[in-house]
Amino acid sequence: MSRNIRPEDLGTAIANELTVYHKNVIERVNESGRAAIKKLVKITKTTAPVGERGSFKKNINSREDDTGRGMKSFTWYVKAPDHRLTHLLVHGHATKDGGQELIVIFGHGWYQEEGQPARELFPGDIVNIPPNVKHWHGAAKDSWFQHLALEIEGEDAWNEWLEPVSDEEYDKLG
Repeated sequence: MSRNIRPEDLGTAIANELTVYHKNVIERVNESGRAAIKKLVKITKTTAPVGERGSFKKNINSREDDTGRGMKSFTWYVKAPDHRLTHLLVHGHATKDGGQELIVIFGHGWYQEEGQPARELFPGDIVNIPPNVKHWHGAAKDSWFQHLALEIEGEDAWNEWLEPVSDEEYDKLG
């Protein structure tokens, strides 16, 4: 705003500058979201396991939705007719700190650590998963399950994809 502005026009000039600034910020945030979700899908496809039902790579995708306020919502998902594709054992490793936190957004699901009873999950539930814990989480039978998975920064942190949860174990759940 290096031009001369009359005091009575100052409010309008500021509002105009803020509008342009706001549009630029939203544009950059959306671009960053697209880049991040593209990278997430690429990394996941690179590390996705091949299980008894075949490769999971072809089922990993992302979606971009308009929130109606200019911002975009980016969703990473595994598309499949069978919700069981999400029921893979994972072992998150870290030499210091690390772990994962799940925040349930929608649907009904399960979380289970090795050797522990399964825990039902519903919208609003939060699960703190320490590093070096073998576990799985995924949709309950006949339900969608949407969650945020927050990776907690740690030293030498990485995830190891393991075998699918057996049908026998999964069918024991209510």
